[in-house]
Amino acid sequence: MMMTRVRVGFGVAALVLASCGNDGSVTSSTSTSGKVSTSSSTTTAIATVPAGSTTMVPSTTPAPTAGMLDPSFGKDGLTIVPLTVGGSAVPALAGAVAVDADGRIVVAGEADVAGQPHVALTRLLSNGSPDESFGERGSLILDQPGDANGLLPLNGGGMVITGISLDSNSGSAQLLLARLLEDGSPDVTFGTDGRTTVGCDVGQCSPTPPVRQSGGRIVIVATDVINEQPFEGTIAVFGFDGEGRLDPSFGSGGIARLGAGSASTVALDASERVLIVGAVSDSNFIARLSPDGALDTSFGTNGISTFPQVQETESWNAAVVTTGDRVVVAGGRGEGDFSDEITLTRFDDRGRLDTGYGTAGIVGIALNAMSYPAAIVTDQLDRTTVAGVSDGQFFVTRIDQHGRLDTNFGSQGI
Repeated sequence: MMMTRVRVGFGVAALVLASCGNDGSVTSSTSTSGKVSTSSSTTTAIATVPAGSTTMVPSTTPAPTAGMLDPSFGKDGLTIVPLTVGGSAVPALAGAVAVDADGRIVVAGEADVAGQPHVALTRLLSNGSPDESFGERGSLILDQPGDANGLLPLNGGGMVITGISLDSNSGSAQLLLARLLEDGSPDVTFGTDGRTTVGCDVGQCSPTPPVRQSGGRIVIVATDVINEQPFEGTIAVFGFDGEGRLDPSFGSGGIARLGAGSASTVALDASERVLIVGAVSDSNFIARLSPDGALDTSFGTNGISTFPQVQETESWNAAVVTTGDRVVVAGGRGEGDFSDEITLTRFDDRGRLDTGYGTAGIVGIALNAMSYPAAIVTDQLDRTTVAGVSDGQFFVTRIDQHGRLDTNFGSQGI
């Protein structure tokens, strides 16, 4: 099955989306190192769409040549969506992208309203044009100060958005969940008037994007940030029921606490166990919880696998679960303040390095300075596609199931 990838970033006063084909064709300016890149934006998310469905261009449309923007999407492969307040364009930042069951592309993030961020959304049709049935001509800025970094499309065309809610006076941040109907109006049956906010224990919440279990439970991991020092806070895992309430059957009263550290991402495996990736002190870690929020003692040591950071700059930013409940984690590492190498590390279903992948379980991809991955997805062949930023440009790379660059993607796989 062919896949089309949609990437999202931000511009000075607009949301920016680009579409590329299964072969990695994104831009007409691939470098000799094989990097597929564009220079207009910063990658924050990636989504995949099965081709051949109603969401895609008919199969008679010629596939774009490798290294070219997909001309069937937007204008020459790129869509820029200005967000306006009172008729004037405002700065916008995209934090999440998702594709709903009808192939429409939903983007969530923030827009600057009178110097304060507000939750903003836009929805496009599969060809990149605005969906004028949503919000005001395809876009919506909520009256909620804060930002969105997560999206969960729902059956029927609605969606749950997650992120942070900001107090206009104190500036304190709380977890935010909001459910919208298909036209972008609030679903007043969810939470209070369509929204739920929950505070962390003592500091400000810094959440991951959400995951949803089959029963409708929404799981979000939040770092309790104190004085901008995340390691002085704690990691809390929140479980919400389908109506936006803390689920008492998850953790203790809807919350499972892991202790000190910071969480960067969360994923679910085939058994709906919750995998959390983050850092504590000078180490990165993966933790696995049961579907109901208890540490899974069959994974790592008492539910947590910890790996020391061996370089001055080393972090894990994104994760995806592949076949056999193996986990691939994407990160960056380097000397000094910025990483210049992207890493993919694969773990088996017990939290051990999978030594059959790459070199002793790790793949290193040298890029330019200031490189980091923002998102990772997998396909039915266990290939992993990573999107991120390198020296101010988009990059997309694909790795095969053995940890080798997929030379059929882009130029030599990167």
